[in-house]
Amino acid sequence: MDFSWQRTKTESHKIIRHLDELVETVYAEDSRSERRLFATEIEALKSTLVIVKYITTLFNKLNVNIFPYPLCCECQQATVGDPA
Repeated sequence: MDFSWQRTKTESHKIIRHLDELVETVYAEDSRSERRLFATEIEALKSTLVIVKYITTLFNKLNVNIFPYPLCCECQQATVGDPA
């Protein structure tokens, strides 16, 4: 996952392989913005899970895997028993 549209040339490229890394990155990027969306990391986690689930479903229809396997497994485990 790369948020390159907001990166400057001094920032390094970060490879995200796990759900916690993705949530921490989303929350950190949000905390740097003037208009914050998330008050807590839990809110960032919930939104991230919804978005990853939607994107995964969309790309699965095309037979394309865009997320690393560990991240997919962690998302599945996190949503087990989730009514949403």
